[in-house]
Amino acid sequence: MQKHLSFFVQTQTIAFLLFSLLGIGRLSAQVTVSSMKTDYPAKQISFTVTWDTPAYNNQIWLIVDYIKVEGTSTAGTWSRALVTGATATTTGNVTASTVSGNRGFWLNASGSSGSSGSANVTATLSLAADKFNWCAYAFDLPPNATPKTGGGYDLHGTPPFTING
Repeated sequence: MQKHLSFFVQTQTIAFLLFSLLGIGRLSAQVTVSSMKTDYPAKQISFTVTWDTPAYNNQIWLIVDYIKVEGTSTAGTWSRALVTGATATTTGNVTASTVSGNRGFWLNASGSSGSSGSANVTATLSLAADKFNWCAYAFDLPPNATPKTGGGYDLHGTPPFTING
C-alpha cells in the first residue's frame, strides 16, 4: 500500500510540474485586476487590467459585481452591475467596448499589445445605489457553450447566460 501511494504522489507531482512548464493549469492568473478607485457621484469605477500572455482572440471579458452600502454596512446581496460605458487608456492599441444590455464588457487588445500589457479602465455603472462596494473580474476566455456527446450543452463562463436558437 505504501509503495502504491508513493508512486501515485510521484506521478501526480511530475504531471503537475510538466503542466506548469507547458503553461497548462497555471498557478497564477493570466489576467489580473488591481488599483481600484470609485467615483460615487458619477457611478464610475476605475482599475488597471494586466495580462502577461495573449488573451483568446485578443479580447478580455470584464464583469463587475456590486453590493449596496447603507450607513456603515452593506445591504442586500451581491449583484452583477450593468455597465453602460467603458474606456481604456494605455500606451498600446487597447479599446473597451460595452455590449448593449449585457452585464459585462470587452477589453480589446490588438497588435503587439495583445501579447502582454496593461490598461487603465474606467467603467460607468447603472445602479440604484448611491454608495456601493464592488469587485471587477477579468477573463481571458469569453463565455461559451460546448456540445455534450449525449446531447445538450455545457455552459462555461459567468451566468446569466442568454441562449438563442
